[in-house]
Amino acid sequence: MDFHNLSKKELVEELQRANRELWESRDMLQAIRTGEIDAVVVQRDGSEQIYVLDDANITYRKMIEEMNEGAVIFNPDGSVLYCNKAFAGMVKCTVEEIISKPIADFIDPEFIELFNNLSGSTLKDPVRKSIKLRPGSGEHIPAMISLHSIPTSTLEAFMMTVTDEREKLYIKKLNYQQAALEKLTIKLKKAKEEADEAVNLLKEKNFDYAILNKEYVAINNKLANANKELLTAKKKAEKSDHLKSAFIANMSHEIRTPLNSIMGYTKILANSAKDDKHKKHIEVISQSGKKLLHLIDSIVDLSRLEAEEMKIEKTVVFLNDLMDSIKAQFEPFAVNREGQPLEFRLLLPENIKDQPVIYADEFRLQQIISNLLSNAFKHTDKGYIEFGYKTEAGEDKLMFFVKDTGTGIDKKDREIIFNRFQHGSNSSKKIISGTGLGLAISKGLTALMGGEIWLESEKGSGSTFYFTIPLNRVEPESSLKPEKSSISATGIPRLAGKKLLLSEDDLFSREMMVYLLEKTGAGLFTATDGRETLRMFQQHGADLVLLDIRLPKLDGYQVLKEIRSIDPDTIVIAQTAYAMLDEVRKFKLAGFNDYLIKPVSDEELYGLLHKYLG
Repeated sequence: MDFHNLSKKELVEELQRANRELWESRDMLQAIRTGEIDAVVVQRDGSEQIYVLDDANITYRKMIEEMNEGAVIFNPDGSVLYCNKAFAGMVKCTVEEIISKPIADFIDPEFIELFNNLSGSTLKDPVRKSIKLRPGSGEHIPAMISLHSIPTSTLEAFMMTVTDEREKLYIKKLNYQQAALEKLTIKLKKAKEEADEAVNLLKEKNFDYAILNKEYVAINNKLANANKELLTAKKKAEKSDHLKSAFIANMSHEIRTPLNSIMGYTKILANSAKDDKHKKHIEVISQSGKKLLHLIDSIVDLSRLEAEEMKIEKTVVFLNDLMDSIKAQFEPFAVNREGQPLEFRLLLPENIKDQPVIYADEFRLQQIISNLLSNAFKHTDKGYIEFGYKTEAGEDKLMFFVKDTGTGIDKKDREIIFNRFQHGSNSSKKIISGTGLGLAISKGLTALMGGEIWLESEKGSGSTFYFTIPLNRVEPESSLKPEKSSISATGIPRLAGKKLLLSEDDLFSREMMVYLLEKTGAGLFTATDGRETLRMFQQHGADLVLLDIRLPKLDGYQVLKEIRSIDPDTIVIAQTAYAMLDEVRKFKLAGFNDYLIKPVSDEELYGLLHKYLG
C-alpha cells in the first residue's frame, strides 16, 4: 500500500486497523500458549493452511511451558517466535517482552557470532555449548544451551533449551572451599601437635632447674594458659596458617618476661655476694637461665623456618672481622671436660690479599658457624678444633668449614644428624647435652641463604662440617667500614639532672629496672600502663622514656604516637620480650630511637643511656 497517497483520515484508520490486528495476533498467540485453541488457519497467497494443535502437541507444549529449563524458538533471522516462562525468568523479562525481539538481545556479546552464523542454515547435529545470558539488568548468567533445527513443511526455525548453571558453579565453588578448609584444618592440627611437643619439652627441662622451681611454676601456669588460648584461637581462626608462629612468639614473650627478672636479679646478687658457696649457686642460676634463653631462641627459629616465615636480611659483611669476632667469642670454651686446653684455630685463605667484603645476612651466618662450633666443642676432648672458609677462582660461592678431632659420627647416623631433636648414637659413656636443634636450624638457614650443608666423618677420627653461601661481593665504593657505635661505653652513667620515665607492667621487671636506673642519679618516674605513662609524661616530661610494648589500656605503639605528638624529639627506647627480627624492624618503622630485648642486662641498659644521654 502506498501510504504517501492517503489522506490524514485514511492514515489514522489504517493505523487503527493495524493496531487491532496486532492485538488480535497477540491474543491468538496467548491462546495457543495456554491451550485455549486447538488449530490455527493461516491465509497465504490467497490459499488457506490449517495447523492443527493436537493433544500430543498441546501436552508437549504444556510440558515445555512448565519445565525448569528455558526454551526458546527463533527463526533464522534471529527473531524469537516462542519462549517459555523459565527462559523469561532467567533474563528477567515477561514472555510478551521477548516475543518478536532478536535473540541477540538476550545473549552476551561474546557469543553472538554463534547465532549470527545460523542465518540461512540448517544444523545437521545439535549444538551443545556453554554461553552467558544477558538480562536487562546487565548481569551475566552462565548457562548451558542445546540448539536444534526444527524444520517443518512450512517453517524453518531453531529451538534452544537453556540450563542455568549458576547453582552448579556455586556447588563446585563450595566443594573447592570445603577441600581447602579440610587441608587448612590438617595443617592447623599439625601445628598444634608440634607446639604441644615444644611445650612438653620445656616442661621436661624444668626438672633440671630445681632452684628456680617457684619461678618455673609461674611459667608453667602461663604456658598452660597460653595453650588454652591456642585451642580457643584455633577454633576461631581455621583460615589462618600462622597460628603456630603466633603461639611460639607469645610463648617466647611469656618466658622472657620472668627471665628478665631472674637474670637481672641474679646479676645483682652476683655483684653483692661475698660467700664463695653463694657465688657458685648464683652462677648456676645464671648459666641455667642462659641455657633456657638459648633453648627458647632455638625453638622460635625452628618454628619460623618450618613455617617458611624466616626472612634473610642482607647487609655489608666484613668477612675476616666476623671470623675474628667468632673466634674471640669461643676462645674461653677451648678446654675439655677435665679443664685441659684444646687447640683452637682460625684458618683464612692465603690466596686472598684483602679481606672479602660480601653482601649477606651477617647474623644468620654467625649463627650457623656458632652452632657448628658449639657442636664441635661438645664432642671433642683432645686434639684441636679449627674453622674458616675457602674460595676458588671463578667460583660464585663461599665454602665454610668447622673441623674437630672428636668422637666422629657413625655412617648410619649421617642421614639423621641434621634432623631436629636428633643426636645420633653415642657409644661412649660421655653424656652429650643439648636439644638437637642446632644442626637442624643450621641446615634450614643454609638453604634459606641459597647454599647447602654436609659433613665428612669417621667414627673415632673426628668430623668436618661444610656449608656454602652465594658469593656476593660488594663494590669498593659500598664497602667502607662503618665506625664503631658509641654504645661501647661502660660503667654506670652519671645522669644527675636528667629525667627518666620507666613504663613497665611486670612488677618484678619494674623493680629490677628501678634498682639499676636509680644508680644513675637521674630523676625517675614509673608507670604501669599506657594511660598512666602518658599522664606522667604530660606532668613531668622526660629526657628519655623506657617504654614497654605490651602494656594494659594502651600499648607501646599507641603511647609512642601520643608522645611524638607532644614532643617529637624525646628519646624513646622500646622494651620488649618479643625477640624476632620482624618485631625489631617494626620498632624502627614506628619511630623508636632504639630497643632493648628482654632479658635486659645492666651493660645493655647503661650502654644505651651512655649513647643517648652521655
